[in-house]
Amino acid sequence: MSMDCPSTVKLGDTISCTIKANIDSDISGIEGKFSLGSTAFDSFTIKMSGTVYNNNADGFSIGNVDGLSGSNGTSFTVGILKVKIPASSTTNEFTVKVVDVGSSLVSDTSAYVSHKDLSKTMRVASSNADLESLTVDGMNLSPSFKADVFSYKLPETYENSIKISAKASDSNAKVSGDGTKSLKYGTNTFTITVTSESGSTQKYTIKIDKVDNRDSNNLLKSLSVKDYDITPKFDMLTSEYKLKVEPNVKSITIDAEIYSGTSKFKSKYGPRTVSLKYGKNDVKVIVIAENELERTYTIAVTRQDDRDSNNYLSKLEVENKKLIFDKKVNKYPLNVLMDVTEINIIAEAESSKSKVTGAGVKKLKPGKNEFTIKVTAENETVNKYILTVNRLEELPPEDTVPFITSFKIKNAKSELVFDANTTSYDVKIADKDKELDFDISVSSGVTAKISGNENLENGSVVRVTVSDGFESREYSITIKKDEVKKEAEQLPTTKKKSNNTLLFIIIGIVPLVIAGVVFLIIKTKKNEEETNNVNNENNENNVEANNTEEAQSEETAPAENQGNGDSITTRTLLDAESDHPMMQIEISNAPKPAEVEPEPVVEEEQGPIDLSYSRVSNVDTVDVPVTQDDNNLSIMTKGIGRMGSAVYVDNTVKDDKYAQLDFEIAELEAQEASRQTVSPAPVEYTEVAPVVEPVHEVPVAPVVQEVPAQPVAPVASPVEAVQPVAPVAPVAPVQPVADTTQIGQPM
Repeated sequence: MSMDCPSTVKLGDTISCTIKANIDSDISGIEGKFSLGSTAFDSFTIKMSGTVYNNNADGFSIGNVDGLSGSNGTSFTVGILKVKIPASSTTNEFTVKVVDVGSSLVSDTSAYVSHKDLSKTMRVASSNADLESLTVDGMNLSPSFKADVFSYKLPETYENSIKISAKASDSNAKVSGDGTKSLKYGTNTFTITVTSESGSTQKYTIKIDKVDNRDSNNLLKSLSVKDYDITPKFDMLTSEYKLKVEPNVKSITIDAEIYSGTSKFKSKYGPRTVSLKYGKNDVKVIVIAENELERTYTIAVTRQDDRDSNNYLSKLEVENKKLIFDKKVNKYPLNVLMDVTEINIIAEAESSKSKVTGAGVKKLKPGKNEFTIKVTAENETVNKYILTVNRLEELPPEDTVPFITSFKIKNAKSELVFDANTTSYDVKIADKDKELDFDISVSSGVTAKISGNENLENGSVVRVTVSDGFESREYSITIKKDEVKKEAEQLPTTKKKSNNTLLFIIIGIVPLVIAGVVFLIIKTKKNEEETNNVNNENNENNVEANNTEEAQSEETAPAENQGNGDSITTRTLLDAESDHPMMQIEISNAPKPAEVEPEPVVEEEQGPIDLSYSRVSNVDTVDVPVTQDDNNLSIMTKGIGRMGSAVYVDNTVKDDKYAQLDFEIAELEAQEASRQTVSPAPVEYTEVAPVVEPVHEVPVAPVVQEVPAQPVAPVASPVEAVQPVAPVAPVAPVQPVADTTQIGQPM
């Protein structure tokens, strides 16, 4: 019998020993005992047939062995013994033994044959991977060699090779990486590896620089494209260039010359003819210097593309199904019934130069089926439309309609209350909005299409169509825009009903007043000279009274309001329906100077002045052009006609261009003044002082001076007062009429 074990082992390893037998006579059984020393039993695997009586750390015993005949010197494996080597040990050797080995013969079962003991000694493999020496022929290592120093450097050299010699400290260790080594230009690194008997390794490195005295010039002497000019103009130190060619140019020829005779073009990157695709083509010329350094010159050649880029569909249909198509929508869900086993997709390109693939008859499986219709434009750009067909497992209810789960318009003035059964809606949006901002969600298998949602005006209709392949429904949204207040020469088109009523009354009274005035004028012609004298006296009195009033106003005015008064803006508000003057406003950035001598002014006739005038309740707003220096405005109002007074409310400089003036209008019961200016005639009537409407500065509201009713109402001349005359025939009494000398609009 024999036992084979490894000659060397590693600490902590589990090793196998094979026990064999070689017999020359028939045996009926075999046995043996294990003597393992400092190793530990792991297992014994029996490899022969028979009855196992014992198999453990003590040994083995096998009987009833059949078929083992030793007539021919039969050799067989009894079993494999596994033992474990200690992880640490003070000894370098381990011995495994099989003792008391014996066998029984078939011919005489009582006979027992003893065999010699089996023994195997195993040595622990060395883990020493150090070098004993390391040298390079003709050179000195830096630093000097030591077994525990693993990195070295050699001085630079012009040599083409070096010879490295290395010897391991352990004779059982192996060394690799030594010998003659070729040197390349630049830094060369060599690694010497020592493998110990146990398999551990240690690496030593040596670095050496080979001096590179080769030419480093990798420049071009010239670079051009035949029949074309590149930009910028060639410079050997400039690497990037551009060139644009016509669509019909399919190739260009690159010409280039190397500057140094020691350099060369990289293969396939020298002078050549280059095919061009549409669009950008990066054409490279690469020069390799003698020292192998590369330089790349790039010409970005753009071949203009005049091919059609239209890759839209003009039609996408499924035969006998309802599909809402929009060429800018790329995904479409569609539901079909279970009995539909195939569909026919019809797709047409918008451009005759485009190609469509993916259409035609398609088989359907239960559940979802996805089909891609691809449109390739002439310029090779691709647009994909995806049709997802859901083959329903169950029939939908009979009352199934396309279902919108959420329907909102973000820029609507008020929230839209959506009902799937209500198909028409009115939506109010701001005048500046040109489209509706939709937020629509639909259920699975439903498509939605929005049309008419651009450049919206008041009254525009936007339509939303939804479909699930079975039913479709259309919802219409009519646009209602806010009224925008225009800044123009037009006046408001609406007034209070009470103003219209008062206007009709005044229109009825005016003819009577005019008839009375004409009658009085005829009568007063006889006393014209006397009347003129009286008017002159009255005018002098009025001038004196006005001077006194302005002097008092100047004494009470704040000092900061004093100024030159050289910037005055006049605004006249007219009734939009009758064109009658309603109010006159004078605006300046300082009050009128006191030194201006007051005198009766006959204002020239003027039409409505450009006025931003908006009526809200009974408050009027006026935007008046100002400059940056007009931070304090002085306001003067004059009541005209039936709008007798105005109260100044606010004066706010909104920005550098406009000041916003707000006025509250007080309606007074006043009769319409005559719209014609006539000379007074000498008549006889009760002496009454002429009625002159005073001019007030804001915030004092001007009022119309009233006098008691007389049988004949005196009328003030636009130029001079009328002398009292003898009473005349009675006429219908009328209300006092405001003096028209301050209006600025001759009647």
